[in-house]
Parts: sequence; C-alpha cells; structure tokens
Amino acid sequence: MSEEIPPLEDVPDVLKKLQERTDKVLKEALSSNSEGEGKEIKDSEKKISSSFGGMKKGFLFSGSSANSSTAVKKIPVTHKKTKDDIPHIKANPAKSDLVLKEVQEAMIDANKSNDFQNELAKRLEGNSDVMDVLADPNWIPILDEFQRDPQGAMHKYKNNSKVKKTLLKLCDVLGDTFLHMDKSKKTEEELLCGDLMENPQVKEALLDPLVMKITSYMKEGANDKVQRCLQTVNPEQKRHIQTLVDFGLFSFSM
Repeated sequence: MSEEIPPLEDVPDVLKKLQERTDKVLKEALSSNSEGEGKEIKDSEKKISSSFGGMKKGFLFSGSSANSSTAVKKIPVTHKKTKDDIPHIKANPAKSDLVLKEVQEAMIDANKSNDFQNELAKRLEGNSDVMDVLADPNWIPILDEFQRDPQGAMHKYKNNSKVKKTLLKLCDVLGDTFLHMDKSKKTEEELLCGDLMENPQVKEALLDPLVMKITSYMKEGANDKVQRCLQTVNPEQKRHIQTLVDFGLFSFSM
C-alpha cells in the first residue's frame, strides 16, 4: 500500500486536522456566497434608487416621448362667434301685428254690401213706377206678404194684373242691378242668372204660383209632390214649366 495506516495513537490528531480542513473549506464557501449576495443586493438597491413606484427618476420633469404624445388627444379649440355669425332679426314691414286678416276681410265684405245697396237704391230711384209702389203705403203689406210667404202671395194675387205687372218691373230692376254691378267680379252663374232675369218669359214663369210650389218641393227633395203638381197643370202652367226647362232651370220636360 502507498499510504500507511497511521498508528492508533495518531488518530485524534488526524481527525483534528481533518476537521480544521473541513471548517476552512466551509468558511471559504460561505465567504464567496456572501460576497455574491452583497453584490446582488447593491445592484438591486441601485435600481430601486433610480426609480420610484415603478417610474423612472425625473419623470415629472422629463419631456413627453413620441408614444405618450400620441396617446394624449388634442383638445379642440372652440370657435369664438363673431358679429357676422350672429343672425340678425329684421322687421317685416309688409306684415304688421296690428292688421288682422279677418277684420280686413269683414271690412271688405261690408264695403261691398254698402256698394250694392247704394247701387240698388240708385236704380230703384231711376224707375218711377217702382218708386211709386215702394212709396205707396198700400203696397207695404203686399210686399211683406211676398217676403214672408211667396207661394201664398202669388196664389192670392194671381189674377191681379196690377200686382203682377209691378212685380215684373221690380224683378227687372233687381235683375239688371245684379247683372251690371261689378262685372269684373261676377261668376259665370251670376251672369247667367242676370241674363235669365232679363228674359220676360223666364220672369213670368218664375212668378207662377205652381212653379214656385214645384221649386220649393224640388229644394226639399219631395219628388212625389213634384209629380202630383205636374199631373194637375193647366196649359199656361205647362208652358211656363217648359220655358224653364228650355233655359235649363228645370231638368224634366212636359
């Protein structure tokens, strides 16, 4: 054997040296580990001192980076209104709150009515026969009868030639007045009515009591009464009805 076994009396010394060597190795290992850990601790403390709460040192005073500038939205600048942008309210001289359309229309209608009455009075005054009738107190109740009950009045005075003649003159004056007043504003129906009132045959037919009764029944829609009247007509009444049919005032024939 290359190494000799130490004597038994030297065993304690050998063990002691072995323990010393083991202790030395352990100290060296511990010493190297402590130096490494100390260095790591210093490096970590250095990193912590350079930042605070995960933010780099000097972040309050450092300039914004390119990334941070894009993250911040640009605040729009509010446009300040100028005098040109403010709308101007102008008065409309053509329209006034003091002028009411309804009142103006009522005044126009009243003026038209006054013009018609004045024109009618002039035409009546120009006819001596009519004026004599209107001025005669005896004619006042007769005219009132024709106004209240025209059918009854016509039946009552159907054989009175003077009354019929006077009424024809009165109708003539009224028809002429309607025909010649304010021609520019007359409708086609009004002009036709004026022409018919100037026709003596039409005026005579309209003053017939039976014709007046038939006209009243036609307005009421009582066709059965109209038919009964037509069955009792005499030759003169038949001629009157046919005259009105010829002028388009009645829609049936005899």
